[in-house]
Amino acid sequence: MLPVATVSSHRFDSLHAALKRHGRCAGKNFTTGLTLLPINPPSLCLTQIDSCSKAHLCQIHLFETLRSPFSPLCYSGCLIKRPPAMDFPTQPSFVAHAKGYDATLLQHPVPRFMHAHEEFFGAKDLQGCRPFYATDMTYTKSNGQTLSGEAAVMALHGDYAMFSEFLHEPLYGTISETSDGGYRLFGSAKTYVNLPGGGEKKHVDLQGRGWECLALASFLVDVVKDAEGPQGYRLRSMQVFADPTPILGEAIKRGLIPVEALSS
Repeated sequence: MLPVATVSSHRFDSLHAALKRHGRCAGKNFTTGLTLLPINPPSLCLTQIDSCSKAHLCQIHLFETLRSPFSPLCYSGCLIKRPPAMDFPTQPSFVAHAKGYDATLLQHPVPRFMHAHEEFFGAKDLQGCRPFYATDMTYTKSNGQTLSGEAAVMALHGDYAMFSEFLHEPLYGTISETSDGGYRLFGSAKTYVNLPGGGEKKHVDLQGRGWECLALASFLVDVVKDAEGPQGYRLRSMQVFADPTPILGEAIKRGLIPVEALSS
């Protein structure tokens, strides 16, 4: 077994980039288990030692001792080990940078479930939304207040009751499995709002529709599997992280709510 030399990620990437830039090898990234073959000696041949290994070990053979443009990067007769990206336990996740409920985001069943809920929620159809909620659902507002069960359902819908119209436009989502077989979604979205009485539409969504107010928000959502729920899921918990000041400020100007609402 050849000795092992650990190099920095930057050094490891520099070696690979230099070889490809100077045309001394063919093939693809050697960290995927593929072989880079020499083209014109003197050159280097990089071979994945263990295609199943996650340590990214590569053996480097110097075919000719003649000095070459690669000599500052060559580690002759040893294994080059790239440090792992993370030295602590990780968990597989689905990650999507979205433009609304686009095809990329809707690849995963949880955004499809949330999109179906949004159709009823945006229409202020409380009864249509009820099948989406677990009986023990919890809802945590942006002020930190947490409610559960029926109180959570009413609080969630109550927070949007003042708006004449609203729309959530997803920007990002990461989804991982939970220990009970469900999913946890952390996502961010633009929240477009129109208020009673009408006003100047300063903001435009991806569909070209104008809106009076815009706020950014993030959501932490737990979804559990339930054969009797819509698409086989139910919403177990939702926590909102948002600054509603732009919307509440406009509502105060129109006399829709008192100033005290900013501190509630």
